[in-house]
Amino acid sequence: MEGGKGTVCVTGGTGFVASWLIMKLLEHGSSVRTTVRAASEHNRDLSFLRNLPGASERLQILYADLSDPDSFDAAIEGCSGVLHIATPIDFEGREPEEVVTKRAINGTIGILKACLKAKTVKRVVYTSSASAVVFNEKNVDIMDETFWSDVDFIRKTMPIVGSYMISKTLTEKAALEFAEEHGLDLVTLIPSFIVGPFICPKFAGSVRVALAMVRGNKEEYSSLLNTSMVHVDDVARAHIFLLKHPGVKGRLQCRQNIAVINQRGTEKVTGNSSSSSSKLILYSYWQSSCSWRVRFALNLKGLSYEYKAVNLSKGEQFNPEFEKLNPLHYVPVLVDDNVVVSDSYAILLYLEENYPQKPLLPADPQLRALNLQAASIVNSSIQPLHMLSLLKYIEEKFGPEEQILWAQSNIEKGFLALEKLLKNYVSRYATGEYVYMADVFLAPQIAVVNRFNIDMSKFPTLSRIYESYKALPDFLASSPERQPDAVC
Repeated sequence: MEGGKGTVCVTGGTGFVASWLIMKLLEHGSSVRTTVRAASEHNRDLSFLRNLPGASERLQILYADLSDPDSFDAAIEGCSGVLHIATPIDFEGREPEEVVTKRAINGTIGILKACLKAKTVKRVVYTSSASAVVFNEKNVDIMDETFWSDVDFIRKTMPIVGSYMISKTLTEKAALEFAEEHGLDLVTLIPSFIVGPFICPKFAGSVRVALAMVRGNKEEYSSLLNTSMVHVDDVARAHIFLLKHPGVKGRLQCRQNIAVINQRGTEKVTGNSSSSSSKLILYSYWQSSCSWRVRFALNLKGLSYEYKAVNLSKGEQFNPEFEKLNPLHYVPVLVDDNVVVSDSYAILLYLEENYPQKPLLPADPQLRALNLQAASIVNSSIQPLHMLSLLKYIEEKFGPEEQILWAQSNIEKGFLALEKLLKNYVSRYATGEYVYMADVFLAPQIAVVNRFNIDMSKFPTLSRIYESYKALPDFLASSPERQPDAVC
């Protein structure tokens, strides 16, 4: 299509990106065919497409569905370029992942077969997603087009919402393989988080999330932390550029800026009265799971702090200076200017109230209560019953075997309660798709039970979400072996 303005087929014409792209193609003078599902005629008004400038002369709307791959033949016949954007989206787990993926792959292969059959298609642009790149266990800051998401990793860490990521990954691979095998000129475009104006009636999901701070939806703030974004105009331009420049091959990322939400910016939105210049000091011991919770929470909230080690094995918690901070001689202790807070539960509640960025408690009352309850089970009914001081006492009184049996019994009792409590709410994390207070308490607790030979196969829910925790940089950075006082 180099330099030409032939007819272009755009699949999924009622979507955010596709409808914007149709508008831009019409502005460029191209003739456009777009596909919509037949049900759309009954469920939504298509006047937003039909009333576009130039649409009455140069836009055809045809019915096609990914569930019926042959239905795209008429739309593609005679076209010189195809922009395949339509994709099944199911973030609620309403259909099995295999069903979503099969529909996406079969539909895409059907479209590519129609391109071959038409004999007029010079180039196909398949719209992939950053979801096909970033979800893997490679701990790197920058991922280019050579990276692929790991399907097995997604299945382990995102059992409900993962179907979209898996389908995008496997469909892109299938499209590239089919094109190479059949000599079809296909390039894939990998946009990141797409934002900007839209003409479709449905509120675009990525735009809705991008406006989370304006809308006051704290549960979505975490989706904006260090998020790579791209304007829908740039995505449209990239599609048109790729149609006109056949020399560009392979996979290409389309991203613009990294959005960073800092502490001060969040405070302005949420009305936090704490000074962003106050210096946080955490008194911690590297092996303390209670300290681990607080380190994890501080990392999640993006709060910097000074780490002051208290060596429990050397009895430094009994020093007069530390006793002034916590007469119980326990870590952690958090100092925020003139405020001193001890006990991890109290510290996390203090942080939530005074540093509300990246909330640890959801707005929904039921989920909020569930998080508090799960955190309390760990804080009151599991961790205190295997504290080192208590285990030493049991060993002295009853022997080392009773010490282990005591710890195992109480940990398993608490874990069983948590399995039942979270059963109807768990997803990627304990109570859904976001990391909350329950996760902050659970992650270190699950991590330390290997000391007591706990059979985690008895607790499949906790085992599964722990795999998700292990993929979180904030959790890994808070782990014992990465602390300045670690002795490994």
